[in-house]
Amino acid sequence: MHTGPPRKRTLLPVLAALFGLSAATTYAESKPNIVAAVPIYNVSPHQLIITGTGLAGHSQPVVTISSLPATVLSYTDTVVAVQIPTVIASIPGSYVLTLSTGHGEGANQDQLDITLSPSGPGGTAGPQGPAGPAGPQGPVGPQGPAGPQGVPGPPGTDGLKMSTVTVHRAAVLKLDQVPVTLLPAFPGVVNLPLRIMVQQNNAFYATGSQAINFGYGSIASPVSLYSVGLLWAPGFAKYLDDAFFSQLTNSDASAVVGQPYIAFASDAITEVGGTGGDVTFTVWYTTFTVQ
Repeated sequence: MHTGPPRKRTLLPVLAALFGLSAATTYAESKPNIVAAVPIYNVSPHQLIITGTGLAGHSQPVVTISSLPATVLSYTDTVVAVQIPTVIASIPGSYVLTLSTGHGEGANQDQLDITLSPSGPGGTAGPQGPAGPAGPQGPVGPQGPAGPQGVPGPPGTDGLKMSTVTVHRAAVLKLDQVPVTLLPAFPGVVNLPLRIMVQQNNAFYATGSQAINFGYGSIASPVSLYSVGLLWAPGFAKYLDDAFFSQLTNSDASAVVGQPYIAFASDAITEVGGTGGDVTFTVWYTTFTVQ
């Protein structure tokens, strides 16, 4: 039995051979550029999906909506998912979205004017009145200005995709209460995970079950739940672990379409040794649309 310090294992050469991935990871250092921000109202709390470039850099970005802090649920260099602050989540209006990377006076940031329009209860439509007589035809008016550019749609449905989300110490310890969004929700789209790798970075975390749950929706009402032992028990350090699976075989796609794909712990997480550290989830997945 090996009793010395735990040795780090790496699967990067194997993953590179399987999926044509580069063993090196490059982080953006340039000023963030927000391309679009799409509100998602079919989840609770409401979320905002931000797309662009240079959104993360080396650390989690700071996001505010009209100076109100927005909790970052997940982030990559091109996609950031945040929770819309409760105080404005149900109030339609125009707001200023700000995303910052870096710290202090050296922070880089970008802003975008966004419109939030959560739907409220509507009234009952009255009966249609009779058509009035046709009026005289008026002159053709001048051409109006071009409309605003539409927001980009969800990722295409061809090929294998990869998403990497890093969860920091405070969020790791709350994974049994607050999930991490691994794949954001897009209307009409099913995200189909094919492989998930969980990496513990210079820390030891343990639970009674050693299990991480993966599913669609929320902790309160998950759909197509899948559980796998990817956490760490005392005395057994896992620096890198992964699982192959596809959990949607013979399932009704309408139950998971437009749902975020989340990860959360089955029970309370404790920290062994008090060393802190991050946990990184890497998901290889494909997408398809549901008519």
